Amino acid sequence: NVDGLSAMVGVPDTGHPGDQVEVTVMADGKPVVTVTAAFGQPSPLFATLTGVTQVEIVAKPLASGSPDAPEVVLGEGRFIGGPDLARRLGTQP
Repeated sequence: NVDGLSAMVGVPDTGHPGDQVEVTVMADGKPVVTVTAAFGQPSPLFATLTGVTQVEIVAKPLASGSPDAPEVVLGEGRFIGGPDLARRLGTQP
């Protein structure tokens, strides 16, 4: 019942200049979208998921401004779908 996923991908404020990450959305084992984000430069992400039964979000570091691997955050995440999706998810207070 999910037709898509919309979100913003970024490096958190606790990151370092030079931090860069790559995020790939996998649908039923196949990559459907890949975005790159860097410290101070978030990227929008949209993946079409109509008919998909399994979703995986894979993040990997591309560059780091410190000795540690950079962190990645996924914000403003929304599943997109019709009335059936809303009924299946239910409501929360």
